[in-house]
Parts: sequence; structure tokens; C-alpha cells
Amino acid sequence: MTNPQRVAVCVITYKRPVGLRRLLEGLHALTFRGTAPAVRCIVVDNDPEGSARAVVEAVQTGFRWGLEFVLEPARGIPFARNAALRQALPDAEWIAFIDDDEEPRPDWLDELLRVAHEHAADVVAGRVDPRFESPAPDWVVRGGFFTRRSHSTGGRLDRAATNNVVFRADILKSLDPWFDERRALTGGTDTHFFRRAHRAGSRIVWANEAVVTEVVPDSRVNAGWIRRRGFRCGAGATRTELDLFGRGGGAALALAAGAFFLLRGSLFALPAAWVRGRAGWVKHVYFVYYGAGRLCGLVGGAYEEYRTVHGR
Repeated sequence: MTNPQRVAVCVITYKRPVGLRRLLEGLHALTFRGTAPAVRCIVVDNDPEGSARAVVEAVQTGFRWGLEFVLEPARGIPFARNAALRQALPDAEWIAFIDDDEEPRPDWLDELLRVAHEHAADVVAGRVDPRFESPAPDWVVRGGFFTRRSHSTGGRLDRAATNNVVFRADILKSLDPWFDERRALTGGTDTHFFRRAHRAGSRIVWANEAVVTEVVPDSRVNAGWIRRRGFRCGAGATRTELDLFGRGGGAALALAAGAFFLLRGSLFALPAAWVRGRAGWVKHVYFVYYGAGRLCGLVGGAYEEYRTVHGR
């Protein structure tokens, strides 16, 4: 009989006690069709005051899996992610990430691992479905602003995100550094990490049945936040491509994408508003901000989206 797979489930958190408690309860309820892996849940608190410790201690008694608390006082998502990786190694064979504003389905981790083995994958990304904290306005739902792209199970990808992913710990050997700590609060370091992994030879596939639900707070359900997210994503994409393809290739991609989205958004915002109402208008304004972010990223422009905490 072989030993169970060793899996570290990593959660980074910052002042979201309600979400963290909900997530840990979801991880406690994970189910497996065969032999359950040896699971360790690692919570990295990015609040220097250690506010998440009380939540972890409150659920620790009776928790089905190993539960570890790590304090990472250096503020920023990549600092916390790297702290999680250091804690997971050298024991883990597989490392999963899930966000503190999410809740997994009971078979979430089982599906990620199943697809990894069936498709000989090094990285498996799964689906994230939104659940609004309060009923969302009709234009938000029709615009699909919080609906993330999905794929067929087993489909090949060139990137992934840490909101729903598992990967072989061995891929870390080819990535130095891991998550880019130069981008502490701007986001996008997970895309940067997994695109580098793909270029280093890692096989990334999709698992459409590995589902987590993201709770969307009221503070994000507005046109201002959507526009700012567009700029942040555009600037982050440019910074990633400059790193991957150098100043020449990266700049060419950014210029082309920036011009395309600025033109598309500017030309079609009014017609889209006429046809689809506010949903169409905001979608094309998002394109304008994304295009502007692509161009501003060429000169170091960025938006520190994660300086502000959304959700509880």
C-alpha cells in the first residue's frame, strides 16, 4: 500500500475574519472518493498584529486536517504567498492555494488532484463562481463583470491564478524567485508565477468540476471598482510581459494591446450603451481603462488595488 499524497493547502489572509472562518469550515468538510491525502492547511496572516490567529485557534480543536498558523508581517500578497511556500516545503508533494474570500465545494481538492493525475499535469486550475454579498444590480449580472472564464476539463492553459489551483511542489525548483515581491500590493504576481512555470515546461490544465465560490462584497459592486480593476489588470499584464519577453517584445505587445483596447472601448462605448444599457457602457469603459493600464505599465504605472481591504 502506498502512502497518501502529501498536500499543503495554503491560505493567505488579511483582516477578513468572517471569510477566513467560512473558508476553514469549508476545508474541514472536504471529501475524497478514495484514500484521502495527508492534508495540511497553512494560514499565513499578513496582518502584523496577527488578527487571524484567534480564528485559527477557534477552529483548531476538532479540525480534520493539520492546521498551521504563520505570521508574515511584511505587507503584500507575494510576501505572504512566499511564506506559505516556505512553510509547505520540504514536506509537501502538492501545494494548493485558495483565497480567504472563497468557499470550496466538498470535492474541490479531490477534483483538482484527480484531473492532475488523469492529465499528467503539473498545475491544475479550477472554476471560481461568484456569490454576491447582497443582490447585485441587474446591469452587473448582465455584464458578467464577476463571472470568470472557464474551460473544458483537461484543456491546456499557459497561466493560472492562486484563487483555485494545485501544483506539484517540484515546479518550484525551476522558479527563482517564486512570487515577485516587487509588486507587493498591485496584484498579478500569481499570473506572473504560473506563466513563468509554463515557460519552464510545466503542463497547466483546467478542472471545470473543481469549484470554489467567491463571495463578492458590496464595496466591489460598482462601476468605479470595475474601472480601477481594469487599469490594474492592464498595467499588471504589461509588467509581466516585460519580464517574460524583455523590453522589445514586451513593449510591442503592450503597445498593440493598449491601442486596441483604448480604441475598442472609445469607439463602441456609446453604441454599446444604446444596445445594452449600463452594462454595455461599463464594459467598454473597462476596456478603456485596461488599455490605459497596458500603456501606463510601460513607464512603471501601477495601481495598488490591495492596499484597500474589501470584505469581512
